[in-house]
Amino acid sequence: MNKPLIIILILLFIGLLLLGAWYISKTFCGVVPAAVPVAASNSCGTWAFDDGETFRAESSRYYRFKRNETKSIASNREDFQNAISSTVNYLKKNKDRMLKITGLYESVEKNANSNTNIGIARANDVKSRLTKMGVPSDQLQVDSEVLREDVVHSDTLCRGAFFTFYPKGSGTSNLKARSATSYLAGAATAVAAGKNLVGKDMTIYFGTNKDELRLSAKEKQDMKDIKAYMDATPAARLNVSGHTDNRGDAAYNKKLSQGRANFAAKELSRRYGISMNKINVVGYGEERPVDRGNNEAAWKKNRRVEVRLTEK
Repeated sequence: MNKPLIIILILLFIGLLLLGAWYISKTFCGVVPAAVPVAASNSCGTWAFDDGETFRAESSRYYRFKRNETKSIASNREDFQNAISSTVNYLKKNKDRMLKITGLYESVEKNANSNTNIGIARANDVKSRLTKMGVPSDQLQVDSEVLREDVVHSDTLCRGAFFTFYPKGSGTSNLKARSATSYLAGAATAVAAGKNLVGKDMTIYFGTNKDELRLSAKEKQDMKDIKAYMDATPAARLNVSGHTDNRGDAAYNKKLSQGRANFAAKELSRRYGISMNKINVVGYGEERPVDRGNNEAAWKKNRRVEVRLTEK
């Protein structure tokens, strides 16, 4: 056999080996998937900064926070930096607009630095960042809200705050807020559910001389909807009234009912991030019974706190 033919046969053999290896890899091992972009793997959804037709910006990053900590972590990504800078410039040019910063937190988190609401502390941290960038302090408000979904990645909340624009001087009932975030999927549904609760009483019952706040699953959901509605409605307020049965001294009962109402208001504020400035608290003692019977069943009905969502 001549030498050129041997070389050709060897090359053909090598080619067949390579072709066979490729076929086996494709058939039995599958196609190697493309690498997932870093942006997609770390993204926590789109954060929309929206003030209607006058202003809009978007970012795939939020202010982040380590669990139980209040110092924000700002992204270096261009879309985040541009969105924040645009928001700052918009507020500087539009002195009639206010921005509410809502700090988010898990219900199990605790403020590592103090006993204050960790959501408010986070909102104040973001507020400090914006004031350092030139936004007047009187155009910024703070609030807090318990997280409604799992957005914790590697012990870090990727969604630690969101924004809402308001008209300045929004104490008047005819002024509406514009939500500046797409943070909550289904937020509109929650707001609508909250609106249906306006004027309706949620009744919380108490044992004799006891302070305990136990909410049913439905009442917990109602409070979340109430919070969503209050966020979207600057004029909304929560009325918390305390009541007792008619046993004992009337003056003592009045004081007891006020204490229960104060306790309930503070617990609702802590659990659901509702500002105490938006909660009206009063104790009626034994003045407004729902059952005038003189028995244990009637007394139990009258030992209560009533929570009502209203609009001023």
